[in-house]
Amino acid sequence: MDTYTFLNISYKKLKCTLFLVIIFLFFPYNNALASTVNSDTLDFNIKYKEILILTSNTDNMLWEGKLLKYLSQQFSSDNSLKLYTEILSSVNNDEEYMDKEAELLFMKYAKNKFNLILCLDDESIEFVAKYYNNKALYNTPIAYCGVNELSKLNRYPYNFFTGVLESPNLRLLIDSILSTYPETTNINIVLDETISSKQIKKLFYNISPYYSSQVKFNYISSNNIEDISFALSSKGNDCPSILVGNFNNASNTSINPEDTVTILKKSYSGPLYTLNHAYIGKGALGGYLLSPENHGKLAYEVATRILNGDPLHSISPILDLDYMFIFDLKEVSYNGVDRKTLPKSSIYVNDNWINRKFSAPVVLLLLIVLFIVIILMMFFAIKKTENEKKANLAKARYNEAMVNDKIKTEFITNFSHEIRTLLNVMLSSLQLLDIYKDNGKIIFTDDKDATKLSYIRRNGFRLLKLINNLIDITKLESGFYHTEFEVQNIVDIIEDITLSVVEYAEAKNINIIFDTNDEEFLMPVDVEKLDRITLNLLSNAIKFTPSGGCVYVTLTCNNDTIDISVKDTGVGISKEEQALIFNRFIQASNTNSASTSGSGIGLSLVKSLTELLDGTITLNSELNMGSEFIITLPVKDFDKASEDALIQVNARLANQSDKIKVEFSDINL
Repeated sequence: MDTYTFLNISYKKLKCTLFLVIIFLFFPYNNALASTVNSDTLDFNIKYKEILILTSNTDNMLWEGKLLKYLSQQFSSDNSLKLYTEILSSVNNDEEYMDKEAELLFMKYAKNKFNLILCLDDESIEFVAKYYNNKALYNTPIAYCGVNELSKLNRYPYNFFTGVLESPNLRLLIDSILSTYPETTNINIVLDETISSKQIKKLFYNISPYYSSQVKFNYISSNNIEDISFALSSKGNDCPSILVGNFNNASNTSINPEDTVTILKKSYSGPLYTLNHAYIGKGALGGYLLSPENHGKLAYEVATRILNGDPLHSISPILDLDYMFIFDLKEVSYNGVDRKTLPKSSIYVNDNWINRKFSAPVVLLLLIVLFIVIILMMFFAIKKTENEKKANLAKARYNEAMVNDKIKTEFITNFSHEIRTLLNVMLSSLQLLDIYKDNGKIIFTDDKDATKLSYIRRNGFRLLKLINNLIDITKLESGFYHTEFEVQNIVDIIEDITLSVVEYAEAKNINIIFDTNDEEFLMPVDVEKLDRITLNLLSNAIKFTPSGGCVYVTLTCNNDTIDISVKDTGVGISKEEQALIFNRFIQASNTNSASTSGSGIGLSLVKSLTELLDGTITLNSELNMGSEFIITLPVKDFDKASEDALIQVNARLANQSDKIKVEFSDINL
């Protein structure tokens, strides 16, 4: 360096020094001005203490974010401190990734000499412990807060650190849940895959033996909220769940607590508890929680002692036990929880005006509202009187409508009888033509003519079935349908009915299989009603079962009841339509084809006839998995049993042929 350059640099330094002296001489009390000077321009005069805060999550809505915000405010108020914050992304425990992250971090702060490194969670303290022997960290004071695992503090290098621990008394939380939901046998523990959640899981494992005879803990762990939602819905919608951790969406992007709860509640309706402040007021019922501000206050006190020169070994770790129960009254009300079952020391959010003290203006307002309510009540009382008059008039019109409806029902019944009489004459004539054709008295020159004759017969039977069902429905509505019981062997009855339809089933390449747990079971039976019920179910089963399928008829005889099951391997019925399938004139939409058309009366009639016999009908079905109809009938007393009645057991199906043809007229064979 030449003499001129040296003198020039010295001159500039002298000017700068003189300028600062003048400022301090003429403005000795202007500390505010001095504090606003950029720290970078004064580094050669002021010695800063440097602090590095490490965290793995800084979302402002989450616990770590609130903790970081509090500590940043405290440290920033001291002008002698320089604060740095780093967000770690090492929660995936990828060794290679962590090594690279550490290398970049140490390179970034290679020129810094930190007076304190403060870790805000398990992930960041694990990160520091892993690389503590690195020259960038070695001999640097390390403090922590928000750490769950106490057992590791005695190991190297954790025994060289100090700070604030958290260890929730999970038994208090579980006892509170069981007090509110005493019938609970399962509690879901919902966790992400962070180190913190793994430590919480260990704590639940430790207390689980105390509840082994009362409740089971179901552990659901994933970072993906969709996986959590699916697993949670499979555990049942009535058992409570405890939310621990923060989750990502399908794009592996972190989502906020409100969206987390919204997604879960789409498929899960049970109460949600939590150990995380962020979920309170966002859909969680309540939780057992630490205050991030109080926890941060303890961490700040430890950090201040370290910065003031206290040796780390003289500062014992602090266990923060300042947990509190916090409940969202909106969710308490939504879940139907009695507040008396909640801990007495609980804190409530979303409290309503009923639980607050009233000021004089509020009391006056309530009196005004009460006066308005009284006026409205008087008004509604007058309206009620007028409505009663209208109701009496409407009742009279209703009674008149009922009379007209009865007349209409009787007309339909009589009219249907007349049509059935004429139709029977037509069918008899067709039967006569068949006999003449078989005897050779009538010869069709064209085969199509014989086919057309079969079309007439089939549609005649279909019309006859429709009329019979219509007559039976109107009889049942009018109360004119009566039962006639006789003692029969019900096993023979159901077996004979099943065998009688084998020919029709084989024509569609469908197997009919009959099974019974008893070879003989005598009981009073209304044979005609049982025929109608069983044939209708068999007709439906064959109609909606594709070629190559099976229909299973199973009879189960018990002491007090008998069960008749008709099960097929057909198209099945959707869950939405199962509740409607027994309504009159309703058919499942998946059966809407020419080959399976019908009036929609059959199953309604089956249900009505079953109830007439004091029985019940049950449907089990899934789309494309077949359907099963189970008729359960009570075994009645042998009030009118006689030996003579048993003679009819083997002869009762002698004239069943036409009846079966009618019931199976909807099937295109």
